[in-house]
Amino acid sequence: MKFTYLAAERTSHCLVFLLKKTHDHSSRHHVSSCNFLFFRKHPFSSIKPTSGDADGSVGRSSSSPSSPTVSYLIEKCGLSTKTALSVSKKFELRSVEKSDSMLRFFREYDLTDEQISSLIVKCPRILSFGTDGNLKPKLEFLLSEGFTRLQVVEIMLSNPSTLLNNNLERRIIPCINFMKTILPTNAAITKFLKSSTNIVSSVQLANVEILRRNGAPDSVITKMYTSFPRSMTRDNNWFAKGVEKAMDLGIEPSEVSKFSNLVGVLSYMSPSTWERKMMLYKSMGWSTEETLLLFKTHPFCFRYSDKLTKKKLEFFLHTLRYSPKRLISYPNLFRLSLEKRIRPRCSVLGVLIAKGLIKTISLSNLMMSEDKFLGVFVAKYKDCVPEVEEAHNGKLHFKGLFPKWWNIEHN
Repeated sequence: MKFTYLAAERTSHCLVFLLKKTHDHSSRHHVSSCNFLFFRKHPFSSIKPTSGDADGSVGRSSSSPSSPTVSYLIEKCGLSTKTALSVSKKFELRSVEKSDSMLRFFREYDLTDEQISSLIVKCPRILSFGTDGNLKPKLEFLLSEGFTRLQVVEIMLSNPSTLLNNNLERRIIPCINFMKTILPTNAAITKFLKSSTNIVSSVQLANVEILRRNGAPDSVITKMYTSFPRSMTRDNNWFAKGVEKAMDLGIEPSEVSKFSNLVGVLSYMSPSTWERKMMLYKSMGWSTEETLLLFKTHPFCFRYSDKLTKKKLEFFLHTLRYSPKRLISYPNLFRLSLEKRIRPRCSVLGVLIAKGLIKTISLSNLMMSEDKFLGVFVAKYKDCVPEVEEAHNGKLHFKGLFPKWWNIEHN
């Protein structure tokens, strides 16, 4: 029997192949062979080779609407049917007693029903753990170290895997002891724990020493932990290369904010990614010097996807006709959403220019707060120019205003 490949579509965790049968005999053998070949090519796929009706029956039953797992998630955890079906693909109810115990434990810590549901969606396997052997002693330790109940709950809700995956004596206690020598408050430590999954203190200590060897003051270390907590748990070699690159770009550790921002971005950037980003800006007409100046001013611009970066550059350079020099003066412009903020505001300003009510689009108009922009350009003119409300709501498409000879750099 042969199969004709029709389509492949990625679902949440696997690839679903649609096949068309062209002959009727030996269908089970060939479906099995097809899945086997797929599985050999994709060994980490969640698809299991099909070898008979019995294989995978547990997974299918646990994900069916009538399964005990789905019923439990709906009735006890407050999940919708759709969400429960999705969660049941990652979690199978094995001990009602354990799961009930965990739900009681959550309520003892004053978690709301909404918070419990959100936590289970984020980390469904938490229902499989016994409270006394895992979560409870860890939370009690944090409380004994002066963390507030609210801070402990924030850590659990934001990053449950950190608590579940790390041994109390070997990982969590050494980490907290180390963090107290670096960060001044439990609030700062809480922020770190909410965003970091790797809390091995030896890795952090090595990265702190790398900073100190290169002349970084304590203010840089504190800034790194509060603004780039994941970078401080980065592999030591990657982190060292990030520090070296930042200094090669001429930024010294004494420039606390700039240096910290650069290291935070560069410690997660491979050389190939760096070269690709530089080439992207070059393809849009930027010189190497202009691109490096933008990066040193606003390194986060290299974090955005190539597609989004190109789309924004095309709009700024070609539609608004801003020069690279002008854009470097307003680097935070790259943070703003093109579709939700920049285009609608340009549409509002374009309408007002067409009516002769204002003269030009200034970058400061795009940067001002939403309330201020609404007051200055929408509320002020909406009675005499109703189109400004349509423009602000994205119903008018902005295509540009200026002839080629117009130099908007003077704005």
